[in-house]
Amino acid sequence: MKSTLLVVGDRFVAPRMPENVIGFSAFVANLREDRSNEIVGERHIYIGQGINPAEERALRSEVLNSAFSQQIVLHDGDSEKVARSQVHKHQEENILIAGLEPIGEHEFSAKLKVDGDNELVLDHTSGWHISGMVILEAMRQMAMAVTERYYADYANEGGGRGFAIQSWDTKFESFLFPLDSTLTCKTEVTGTYGKRVSFRAELSVLQCGRVSARAAIEYTVMDGEVMSSIEARRAREVVRQLAKGSSLVETEQLATAV
Repeated sequence: MKSTLLVVGDRFVAPRMPENVIGFSAFVANLREDRSNEIVGERHIYIGQGINPAEERALRSEVLNSAFSQQIVLHDGDSEKVARSQVHKHQEENILIAGLEPIGEHEFSAKLKVDGDNELVLDHTSGWHISGMVILEAMRQMAMAVTERYYADYANEGGGRGFAIQSWDTKFESFLFPLDSTLTCKTEVTGTYGKRVSFRAELSVLQCGRVSARAAIEYTVMDGEVMSSIEARRAREVVRQLAKGSSLVETEQLATAV
């Protein structure tokens, strides 16, 4: 007899989870207390979302050292996350994609990999699903990583690369649950302007072959120093305008008071 169990991170434990889904801590506790003696035949364990690398290692160790190790087949989906530099993140736990690879001409695929300590899941409590903000950030990271890894020659390397998003059109079609999920990305260059290159990326998030969300993102990549210069100039303009507006408001208030 073969059975399947899906293990998710404790942050994704909710009252209405399906029966064959269990949280990380409960799964480990069951193994340690020999409460898995109901296993008959082979049990296939799949690692879902919300489990960090240390927990993955601990889970693997617990399975190997349990009395039921010969009956358990662990599918850990051990895909390497993309580099922090490719998604412009400082913290490893905030990277959301792993196993990035080309699957066709200008088409790429990656696995969604949500760490339990990711900044976007620390305070989400509504239902047993992955929030739209996580999906949007995963899409952004996917487009950025594809560009950084496979289209790096299009932008000047001098000060790194800066990304500026011009438009983002998204459609959510179904709930995305904290289980195995895939992102796909089709990318095309839409224009070149000196050190600036414009792209369009069409992205989908799939689970069990069904599209949960899709998006079209248009963005421009440029030399990092150029981007910093543009940002600094516009920031100064905003500060001047706000300061001028504040002075006018204070003058009007004083006149009214008098």
